[in-house]
Amino acid sequence: MQIDFHHAVTYVAARLARFSAKDANLISYSAQYVDDAVNSGIIKFKNKAIYSRINSAHNMLDYRNFEELANHFTWVPFHFLPGNGGAEAGANPDGGFVKKMVCCPDSHVAKDMVNSCIACHEMDYGLHRLGITK
Repeated sequence: MQIDFHHAVTYVAARLARFSAKDANLISYSAQYVDDAVNSGIIKFKNKAIYSRINSAHNMLDYRNFEELANHFTWVPFHFLPGNGGAEAGANPDGGFVKKMVCCPDSHVAKDMVNSCIACHEMDYGLHRLGITK
């Protein structure tokens, strides 16, 4: 998606949902970040914690679009949520792996993700997660 949708429309929707301008900006930035994150690597925090981030984006005309592994790390988790054949998490639908990977409208996987996002809304990262979940 282009920035006019992920960022701008998300910002407007958040403001209409009565989030403050600051919170709406954080939510919309997080939604757009999924399409802009082209760097990967380790982030080291002052408290000695570390986080290994992956790039969740690359340009449409990028050679990595032809690499199967890159597609599994980018297009699947951040752009086209697997539907698990319409089955609940942990179930093994007929058709094997490919069937699990196809997006399904209103899937159990999507519902679980939204419910998890809602459950952590009071956490420090709650608004970030809301933008990514969007």
